[in-house]
Amino acid sequence: MAIRQRRYGGPRDFHLISEFLARHYQPGNRDGNWFQAEWEYAYTHPYFDESVIGEIGLWEEDGELVAAATYESRLGEAFFTRNPRGCSA
Repeated sequence: MAIRQRRYGGPRDFHLISEFLARHYQPGNRDGNWFQAEWEYAYTHPYFDESVIGEIGLWEEDGELVAAATYESRLGEAFFTRNPRGCSA
């Protein structure tokens, strides 16, 4: 199936990314992704610029999150999160 990109859609996607990071966590950060706690910290930090939250990108395949691009506090930073096992595409 094709991978589709979409914009971040609010609190439901916060939980989607949180679950994704927790599920794919690898000891020693072998996956290269943020830890779930880092995502939660950034998202709830007072300096997090919510005015551009729609710029967070999500990639899904068959309704399952396979990657995300986000920022820590403001646009201009970029952090990429991906499924370390790849996807079918």
